[in-house]
Amino acid sequence: ALVQHYINEEILLREGRARGMGTSDPVIRRRIVQQMTLLLEEADSGKAPTLDEIQAWINTEPQRYSTPLYISFEHVFFSRSKAGYQMRAADKNNKGEAFPLGRFFPAITFPKLSEQFGADFANAVAKQKIKQWSGVLKSTLGLHRVKVHDRVDGQLPPVAQVRAKVIKDMVAARRKLSFKTGLQTLRERYTLSVP
Repeated sequence: ALVQHYINEEILLREGRARGMGTSDPVIRRRIVQQMTLLLEEADSGKAPTLDEIQAWINTEPQRYSTPLYISFEHVFFSRSKAGYQMRAADKNNKGEAFPLGRFFPAITFPKLSEQFGADFANAVAKQKIKQWSGVLKSTLGLHRVKVHDRVDGQLPPVAQVRAKVIKDMVAARRKLSFKTGLQTLRERYTLSVP
């Protein structure tokens, strides 16, 4: 039965090729392309990276594996929707308006700060001196005066803590490079004309 199954499969495969199914059927073409992509990506998957290779990889992009910067601050908010907001923001005695997320932000990460208020505001707050009120800072939500209470710079954790993520990134990069190199080698073998 096993031999008969193999013979039937081979006959059907050959007949399908004779009918152009491998080249004209989009589903079969896509499957062949997927298989070739997988083969090219895995051609140089190689051995697991050494500790030195992992450390070298981390050193190329330390910010990718570092903990984020944390900032604790309070702010006075001035909504753009109210007339004279720029003049009110410039007045250091003005206590501003209620802010939907509150006045105090105890330990917000830099990415979260950037997401909520905009990158320019986050960068300005990150550079702000500790325990001093800023001048007027513009966010995507309005104007603010900010007082940073604390800032904890991002830290690069021990290799053991980020090892799995680094290996995953390394394998993905190796697969991408292997595919690119393999495809370039194949390109040199074929001459194609696009209809």
